[in-house]
Amino acid sequence: MRAGDAGAVVHVWAACTPSDCDWGETRAEPWNGSLIAQYDMGFKTTHVQLVPQPDGRLLLVRRSEYRDRSGRTDTGSAEFFTRETPQADGARAGEAREILRRVAERYRDLPPSHFAYTRTIQQTSGSSVARSIVTVDVLWSPPRRWRKEWTEGGERQIEIADGRTRWTVYPDANEYRSSDQGEAARLFDYVLLDTTRALPEFVRLDALDGVDCAIVRMDLGRGVTQEFWIDSRTHLVRKDTTSEPGGTTREVMFTESELGETPPSDAFTYSPEPTKAKNRAEEQRRAPDTLVGTPAPDLELADLGGRSVRLRDLRGNVVLLDFWATWCGPCREALPMIELYHRGLREKGLLVYGVNSEAATLAEEYLEKNTLSFPSLVDSEEQATRAFRVGAWPTTVLIDRGGTIVFYATGAEPEKVTQALRAAGAW
Repeated sequence: MRAGDAGAVVHVWAACTPSDCDWGETRAEPWNGSLIAQYDMGFKTTHVQLVPQPDGRLLLVRRSEYRDRSGRTDTGSAEFFTRETPQADGARAGEAREILRRVAERYRDLPPSHFAYTRTIQQTSGSSVARSIVTVDVLWSPPRRWRKEWTEGGERQIEIADGRTRWTVYPDANEYRSSDQGEAARLFDYVLLDTTRALPEFVRLDALDGVDCAIVRMDLGRGVTQEFWIDSRTHLVRKDTTSEPGGTTREVMFTESELGETPPSDAFTYSPEPTKAKNRAEEQRRAPDTLVGTPAPDLELADLGGRSVRLRDLRGNVVLLDFWATWCGPCREALPMIELYHRGLREKGLLVYGVNSEAATLAEEYLEKNTLSFPSLVDSEEQATRAFRVGAWPTTVLIDRGGTIVFYATGAEPEKVTQALRAAGAW
């Protein structure tokens, strides 16, 4: 919190995973001896009240209002904060802060620009290594418009921020998502590097693809470190690497950074009306109502052993599909019950399959480690995830002996699953 030209300015950080989130600065209004600040994040508005205490502590009261039609509510929270003893900046830390200040200023004042970068996520678990690589093309127009295009999970995606609305467009499916862009939305978080709480460290000068770069490293806490390779001439980030505990590394490598390139005039506009595009979030929300009673999609996926499984060939059996992920806590909690269905109801004609869109090695290692024997299908291109309109994990789908979807539930619902299995004759 600091004094600004127009009054008090609040800067909020929040506890996120794998590292803390930076909400940025906003003006605070005085009210009854306290300060009130609001953070518009598009899908929600978070109200923050700061109340100084007689003993020097600061009481922070927080509550969020959701605008994404999810039906979520927030009862709020209250926390006390004490002043942190400042640490002395060494000469190298001071040099690093000056470099980050120049970077932040550069990204705050970006002219119309074109960027391209490759995002690589590598996860190492035991003896398995999984790597995903996505190439992103970006157009930027100040003050708050951008267009990003990439292909992920076998699907082309476009994100368009027009200054008011943030659209995610799925051209091949003729679908979209939308949310308020919010004042806190940013194309690159590099605009906040001069306000970081972490103590930066200047590592060295080095060359990257023939470009002289300054390397700055930050300890973000919880075992997370972030390292930037910064073009010494333009003050643009060339490479950004984050290392997390547990063997996960995230790297962004910029291959193009063209400043002053004017984008096409229609690059930052979108409307679902001309193509009658459907709202994907709404379709996913309505999936339990719209899919139950319809034939299951005729999909063919491979299991973790490489054997092909086609849903049509499973007719005559009741089929339970459990959409799960290793990163999903509720999924992990529900898997022992899925295993019980697999072991206990096979003789009743029930076939149980997990469906996982992560790297096959990660899913396989998790199932082996936890002695789970049900077969799991590899949905790396998210073919089944899209076909069954999965928008939350875990999701459980039950298909009867004739190939019709008879049950669909998001979240762990063991009692409802049991009733559905009885109704399908597999209990």
